[in-house]
Amino acid sequence: MVGKQVNICFLSWKDLKYGNKIRMSREEVLRKHGELFALRHLINLSSDLLDTPDFYWEHDDLEHVYQDAVAYFSIGRRTRVSEVKNGQVASNGTAVSTAIWWQYATSRVTTFRWLATR
Repeated sequence: MVGKQVNICFLSWKDLKYGNKIRMSREEVLRKHGELFALRHLINLSSDLLDTPDFYWEHDDLEHVYQDAVAYFSIGRRTRVSEVKNGQVASNGTAVSTAIWWQYATSRVTTFRWLATR
């Protein structure tokens, strides 16, 4: 899911890099921000990926098996990498949102100047 968000944000960054008009509306950017924050919440607060399940608290002799599996599959590192990517995409989204706001504000100022000269 984070990969999909990265791809969407990359398209917007290409627009910013080359000075093109951003192809996302303010509503789309806000929606993406909401999706990212929901994903962050899911990873950091709602999931217990890094916690030892209660079953192993009751069976001390098997807890080392769970810890070995967590280490083998690099669960902690994968979770941290996912969080870093999510944070990067969120900060990129903020930059895109700011750029869209400036586009909107600039067009309004231009319209007001044009109206003032008439």
